[in-house]
Amino acid sequence: MPAVAISRLIFVSQLNLEGWIDLPNVVGVIWSGMPGSEYGSAIVDVLFENYNPGGKLVFTLAKKNSDYGTDISPTYHSNYNEGVFLDYRHFDKYNILPRYYFGYGLSYTTFSFSELHIVKAGKGKHKVSSYYRQH
Repeated sequence: MPAVAISRLIFVSQLNLEGWIDLPNVVGVIWSGMPGSEYGSAIVDVLFENYNPGGKLVFTLAKKNSDYGTDISPTYHSNYNEGVFLDYRHFDKYNILPRYYFGYGLSYTTFSFSELHIVKAGKGKHKVSSYYRQH
């Protein structure tokens, strides 16, 4: 890969994103969660576009720590008094807008759909057809 292909600084961190994620020159975030032993090789492949990352969040990411229902401290013990109102349910209950919702996820790939057709095929049934193109 030629050096000119890298046109912006990419910062990868396992730390809290709050201090810099809203800066105007941040164009994307690669959040790796709990990486394994091949993390170094994997993140290099992603950064140099040898691999297209994908996946969905398995929990909701808040804009600030105080948005979470329970204290997220570095200890191994937490008291959960929220009942079922954990994660996305907590955000819904208190009308808190998260940074990224449960299930959110993107990749580098762009794609388009065309010629989308929905035809009623019978009582309560519909037939859907479309073309998918990866760019």
